[in-house]
Amino acid sequence: MRTYTGGLVLPAVFGAANGNDCCQFGGIPVALFIIEKIVDNVMIVDLRGRITLGPETEAVRSKLKELLNAGHHRIILNLGEVTYIDSVGLGTLISGYTSARNAGGNLKLLHLPRGVQQLLQITRLSTVFEIHEDLATAVKSFQE
Repeated sequence: MRTYTGGLVLPAVFGAANGNDCCQFGGIPVALFIIEKIVDNVMIVDLRGRITLGPETEAVRSKLKELLNAGHHRIILNLGEVTYIDSVGLGTLISGYTSARNAGGNLKLLHLPRGVQQLLQITRLSTVFEIHEDLATAVKSFQE
C-alpha cells in the first residue's frame, strides 16, 4: 500500500503557534483536527475531536468541498478519534456523501467509535454509508 501524507492539518493554527491550547478555523476556536493523506489514490481524511454545529461542521464541509473540487472523488473519513457528533455533524456526513456521489465518486467511513456507530444504527444511516473497520479493506473496496 503506497501512502502519501499531505501533512495538512485543519484548522491551521495550533497552540504552539498562537500561545494557547486551542485551534482555530477562520479565527474561531474549534474542537476538531482534520488531517488528510493519500493511500493508493484514495483520500483518507482523519477527523479528530467533535463534529458539532459551528466551525467544526463548517471545517468538514469546506475540506470535503475542497477535495471534491480538486478531483479527489474517492474519500474515506476516518472517525476513529471522533469524540462526539451531533445532528448537524450527521447532516455534514450525509451532505459529503451526496456530494461525492453526485461527482461520480464515493465517501466511506472508517473506524467508527461505538457512540457514532450506535447513532448511525438508530438513524438507519448505517444502511447508507459503507463502513469499514480497517484501512486496507476500505482502500481496497475502491478497487472492486
